[in-house]
Amino acid sequence: MMHFKGKAILYALLLTLMAPAVAVSATIPGGPVFGVIPAGTHQVTGTITVPSNMTLEIQGGATLEFAEGAQLCVKSNATLTVDPSLMVGCPSAVDFVTFTGVDWGGIKVEGSITLKYASVIGSVDTGVSLLSGSSATIDHVIFDGNSGDSGGAIYTEINLALHAGTFENNTAALYGGAISTMGGVLDLADVTFSGNSAGQNGGAIDVLNVSVDSGEEFEIMRGTFVANAVTNPAGAAAISFYGMSTSTPWEDIDLLNKYNFPGNIRELENLIERSVALSSTNIILPDSLALSVNKRRRWIEGMGNQRFDLEDVNNGVSLDEILSEIERAYLEKALASSNGNKTKAAELLGISFRAMRHRIDKLNIEKAS
Repeated sequence: MMHFKGKAILYALLLTLMAPAVAVSATIPGGPVFGVIPAGTHQVTGTITVPSNMTLEIQGGATLEFAEGAQLCVKSNATLTVDPSLMVGCPSAVDFVTFTGVDWGGIKVEGSITLKYASVIGSVDTGVSLLSGSSATIDHVIFDGNSGDSGGAIYTEINLALHAGTFENNTAALYGGAISTMGGVLDLADVTFSGNSAGQNGGAIDVLNVSVDSGEEFEIMRGTFVANAVTNPAGAAAISFYGMSTSTPWEDIDLLNKYNFPGNIRELENLIERSVALSSTNIILPDSLALSVNKRRRWIEGMGNQRFDLEDVNNGVSLDEILSEIERAYLEKALASSNGNKTKAAELLGISFRAMRHRIDKLNIEKAS
């Protein structure tokens, strides 16, 4: 059996016995804490810890004010639950839980955390740090005025789905003013980023070590980005992908979300590769995206990085060369699809065998065996 001594554990046991509706104001000294913390203002004078294999529930209406340097640590196999909606039963009537303080150290998670209908304010060592091996559910949370080296509001090493949240005025000395992720899947929906900033890259979000081969992913739906900034002139003010050669501003994410990709994942892959090749900076700008919503650009799949821009007509073009390039690409594709059978290739292109042979000769395309 596990035994804990001191005022901290006594405080936790007393709180467990209190009725949930009773609001209290008390001091929580540093040390192990588990059980229930009810509504009311609680002064946390030292670092408090949810021990392994124990659970701490913080109920709606509770405010935890941390002393300078104090923090909340959730140990491996421990559980922290902050979900006032379970008690109230109606999300519109939820009384938020607030974590705040002057120069406090944030919430460090090695175990499991459920954080819903809460505010995390003013941490100087990242609002919530989700370490490898932990698990997290974070919904309807406000992160305001937190700071850290990487990830002012959230630093995560795990898969994280975050819905209906607000990130305001969070800062990072290096990467990810609001969120910095070291790996896993980052899934965001209905999230607002406003006034966040970073020193090097990712004024709002910095996604580290992203690699298609590693299976790591980034997905965002229905997001709002307003006045996020980065000090480094070469950095991305909204979202940066540190492990890749370029980053994508929010305008591009919006365009990509609105496009239905009739060519499915292969079209998306080719589009990103071409956009990276054409970009002259570390930021892929909307004009470099080969989307049908970008009316000035016209691309043909399978033609590498060739771009046909109608605006080039203003400076003069060779129409014969352009048409020859397109014709060559279609002929070669048809021959490849028909395993070199010119009769079948002609059928695929809707032309006669004689016309097919003439075009092959005209463009000096290698004869198929």
